[in-house]
This record gives sequence, C-alpha cells and structure tokens, in this order.
Amino acid sequence: MFHWLSKLYLHFALPVALVFCTTSVSAQGFQRYLVPEEVIEYPHRLQVTWANDIFFQTDRYYTNGVEIEYHSQQLGNSVLSRLLFDPLVDSKPIYSLVLTHEIYTPRNVLGDPSYNDRPYAGVLLLGLKGAFYDEAHQYVLRSTIQAGLLGRYAGGQLVQNGIHVLLPASEPIPGWDFQIQQEMLLSYLVDYQKLLFDAGKFQMDALAATSLGLPLTDFSGGLRLRYGQGEAFFSPQHLLAVEGMQYNFFAEATTRYVVYDATLQGGAFNGSSPHTIETINPLLAQVKAGASFRYHKVTAEIGAQWVSAKFENALAHKWGYFVIGFLF
Repeated sequence: MFHWLSKLYLHFALPVALVFCTTSVSAQGFQRYLVPEEVIEYPHRLQVTWANDIFFQTDRYYTNGVEIEYHSQQLGNSVLSRLLFDPLVDSKPIYSLVLTHEIYTPRNVLGDPSYNDRPYAGVLLLGLKGAFYDEAHQYVLRSTIQAGLLGRYAGGQLVQNGIHVLLPASEPIPGWDFQIQQEMLLSYLVDYQKLLFDAGKFQMDALAATSLGLPLTDFSGGLRLRYGQGEAFFSPQHLLAVEGMQYNFFAEATTRYVVYDATLQGGAFNGSSPHTIETINPLLAQVKAGASFRYHKVTAEIGAQWVSAKFENALAHKWGYFVIGFLF
C-alpha cells in the first residue's frame, strides 16, 4: 500500500507540489522588491564537511559524504535567490552556494546485491541556500533549492573505487554495475529552528524540516539540547564573527516521515535500475550529537549520527562527521 502511494506521489503529487512551491516563493520574491532591504556586509566563508562510517568500522549504506559550502552576500543578488523562502520579517539573511556528494552501498560489497539489501547509489547536488536569522524572536529559517544527478554521472563509483585504488589493502568494488540508474534531481528544502528554553549556557531548541522533490521527500521534527557560550546562536555572528571564541556541545533527536527515497527506490522517470527497494520504512528515528568550536576566523565541529533501519531486514546505521570552516 505504501509503495503504491509513493508511486502516486512521484508521478502526480510531486510535480503539482513543485509548481505550487515555485509559484508561491516567486510571488514572495516579487514582494521583496517592493520593500527596501538593508544591505548587510559579512565576510566570505568556506566550509567543508566530511562524513564517513569508517569512524564506526563499517562500510555500508550511507558510507561517504562531502559537502562544500561557500558563503557570499553577492549570491543574494542572483535570480535563484528570489526562489528561496523568506519569512519577510526583520531577519538577517546570509547566502551560500552548496555542493554535495553522497555515496551509498549495500552491506555486501563483494558480490551482486541481494534482493533485501540496498542498491548502490551516487548523488551529486548543487544548491543555493538562504539562512534567515531573527534575533528578536530567536529562530533561524533556512531554505535551499538544489539540482543535480543520481546515478553513474554523479561519480559515486569513480570516487569510491578511486580511493580503493590508492589504498594498498583495498580493491575496486565491482558491484557498482548494479547502481541506481541516471536521473535528474530537483529538490526544495526548508529547515526551521526555534529557541524554546534558555537557562544561560543551557538551551533547548525545537527543530522542524522538510525536503520536497528528489532524491528525498520527507518531513521531520524534534528537539535539541545545547550547552555552551559565545555569540547568540540565532544570529549570523554565530558563524560570521571574525573575533572571539565560542563553544557548543549538543544532542538532538528527531522523528522523520519519509515519502520517497530515490537512492533506495529509484528515480522518477528512469525505470531501468537493475535493483531497487520497493517498500521502505516510512517512519525513522534519528539521533545526532557533537561539539562545535570557533576561534576568531576558524570554526570546527565533530559529531556522530544514528538512524534507524530504512527498509525491511536492514540494520540501523551510524556514521561520524567532521566540519572545518574559514572566514576570509
């Protein structure tokens, strides 16, 4: 039943929703031209995130991810920035260009993937992100529009086997011949975080997010606990202050409802993938914990994430990640 509803969403509800979303934010973008905007100058920022399950001595499922984010206020002048959801209040926006690469593999990488194991998949996305901070009401709203590729031309096989060739104890993985086939990707993401409780260094936030389109359509909500000091968390200065020092330790728990996952179920139009998972577990639990630090123009974060099993007979999965950022 859920598989049938996913297909219905993919072929009918998704195109309608994307058109509605684009029309709504375009009208909203027109409104922004009618209201004079304060020109805010911030330094440029480059941030690199690396995620891998090698931290837990596994090599399966979401096995490697790299995200490169470049912040420049000049991106706010682009046509695409008018498609980003803006709360149209006294917010302080910052804009970023985001390049994302993700690699997914089955549990058994020594042979052909079995019918109850996840398929190989590579994802490559380029997106524009706007983060709108409201210090008065203590929240941040981020919206991102992304486009990219799923399949062979996303470079999952190239990157993973390229790394294995360089390592003396590793060999190329032949199973990439069974990866999810080529597909164009388009998605729209909205992420909302709001302060609920403030007791000095100890704080609690509400979390809500949605992703509409491909490769993923889902909805999530949860809570985050933070302990730390430094610039106000719901201010651009949290990331873009050029002086001072700050630290934060955090833990968050979220529940996700997944409507469609193209890295498991295949794309919307290319039905030639040799192996897919037809029925996924729609309700997932996810936990994340870590620590972040900033010293003058350098920021760093280290942490780990855990997610429950995404389909029948699958295992829960966890991975670690590391973030480094520089202002210039």
